[in-house]
Amino acid sequence: YPMGREWIGWGGMAIFGLFTGIILVRTFDGQDMVRIGPSGIWYRDWSDDIIPWREITAIGTWQVRGQKVILLSLVDPVRFPSSTLRGKAASMDRALTGGDIAITLMGTDRSFDEAMAAIEKYRQ
Repeated sequence: YPMGREWIGWGGMAIFGLFTGIILVRTFDGQDMVRIGPSGIWYRDWSDDIIPWREITAIGTWQVRGQKVILLSLVDPVRFPSSTLRGKAASMDRALTGGDIAITLMGTDRSFDEAMAAIEKYRQ
């Protein structure tokens, strides 16, 4: 085999191992991933800051392979930069979905419908 194929295989295994590790850690850590309340939305995969309702211009949804995602469009996305690795890849999400922040509920103990009901309840 040419050397390039071997490196592709090792790279794929490394990426698969990394994501498997992240999923396992999140499955058993018990920390909140998303909080939706009167003051706004906090998403652990984005930053430690709560995004106030007044900064959210639109809330939409997007679906890929059966997984629903909540999309937030912000007044000024620059005011709420991400401090996480996932957030650093947000430009790819933005190009694909049109939203500034894509919130997935994978790994949470709540459903998409429950999250949307909470958004409807607290958003004014």
